[in-house]
Amino acid sequence: MADGSRPFSRRLLVASSARALTLTEACRPGRRLVAICRCGERAAVPTEHWLELHLGALRLSTFETRLRCICGARQVAFEVWIGEPPQGAAITLFR
Repeated sequence: MADGSRPFSRRLLVASSARALTLTEACRPGRRLVAICRCGERAAVPTEHWLELHLGALRLSTFETRLRCICGARQVAFEVWIGEPPQGAAITLFR
């Protein structure tokens, strides 16, 4: 922002609640999907590819094993955020 303050953001749904959402529901306008590893790393998830493959009707729990963390974890949880998500590059799309 021009005044140097951080853009507004907040967690809308925590991991336990977000698992039941579909990808399309989690990615509505203004919402961001954030991956969280057990080691504490967080990163915004680029969902465009999954949506282009018409996977929007699948539950978020389906995608938990499609990301990898630099700690070696092969499964993450998801949270849904409003506004700008936390920045991080420690979690990457696997498939």
